[in-house]
Amino acid sequence: TDALARRFAARVEANLYCSFQGVQAFASHCDLHEVFAIHCVGEKRWRIYANRAENPLAPLEGDDAQARIDAAKGPVLMDVTLRPGDVLY
Repeated sequence: TDALARRFAARVEANLYCSFQGVQAFASHCDLHEVFAIHCVGEKRWRIYANRAENPLAPLEGDDAQARIDAAKGPVLMDVTLRPGDVLY
């Protein structure tokens, strides 16, 4: 992350996630930053939906946030299964 931050003069973070067969790691959401998902082990299905907001600036919050996200998401643009070595941007 330090090398990328220096190269691009930007804040860079790395996160590691583990999910198990039959378990959905996250509910539908919108990342407000650039994401490179690098797949290491097993397989993971991803569904990428049409943009639901033009240039979102802040995450939805509140008790009904997930319901609003689910109601507003567009059609599936891409349905892919990642395997070791695959990268999703």
